[in-house]
Amino acid sequence: MSATDYPVLKMAAACDVLAAHLEVTPRFRLPIWRKRESPGRIPATFHQFWDRDPPDQINTLLAHNTAVCAEIGVTHQVWDDTTGRAFLSEHYPEAVAAYDLSPHPAMKSDLLRLALILFEGGVYLDADMAIVPAGAAIWSGRAGGIVFKWTGPERQNAPNWCFGFEPGHRCVAHVFERTHASIVQALQRDPQHALKHILGVSGPGMFTRAVAEYLDAEDAASDVRVLEVNTAYRWLRNGPAILKAPMAYKKTGLHWKNASEETG
Repeated sequence: MSATDYPVLKMAAACDVLAAHLEVTPRFRLPIWRKRESPGRIPATFHQFWDRDPPDQINTLLAHNTAVCAEIGVTHQVWDDTTGRAFLSEHYPEAVAAYDLSPHPAMKSDLLRLALILFEGGVYLDADMAIVPAGAAIWSGRAGGIVFKWTGPERQNAPNWCFGFEPGHRCVAHVFERTHASIVQALQRDPQHALKHILGVSGPGMFTRAVAEYLDAEDAASDVRVLEVNTAYRWLRNGPAILKAPMAYKKTGLHWKNASEETG
């Protein structure tokens, strides 16, 4: 079954599919991330993105993550607008137009992160989050992929701020294809409307639906692991926990929500 053949799911149904695949009490026996890589495994690489001129707080977090990755013996790759666009031009030229026309770096990031993990594999993490050494074994030598799911009363979706897959995984291929098509369609209609509704166009809403479509269509329970979000916090922290201060950029146009209000 190709990615285009997966039945489209609405959000509520998608969350139900993810819940059916959820591992409530996962067990990880490896104490550290094994640097040695092999085919069909998640590479020991963290990918992050900030388009240009990172604020001081983001630079601090990126530097923190570089140091932690060096400590645990994995690669830390930080992408920007220039290197990200060059990557798309080389490997997924059909996505360059959507990337260029995206009305905010957040939408560019939504698309680029999927392309990076599809081609190179590894783990994607938003730039305003921090890695801690404890719990890094979650990714060590794993095959297939890992995504996370909120399980509280307010949120049931799968966030796209962190996920990891082996290169070329069909789930990521489907999510990338669906996200690219969604961005193209939304931008053709109204770029500013697309920005206001970015969560569903290219963000966690689209990510949730597309991952669930793959899981629903494939016998993939042992291939793509769905873990509770609190499992992710065994090895990462929100930026403010490291900085001891709120993220200042979220009060400016650097955050998509503020940008959408400024242009609306």
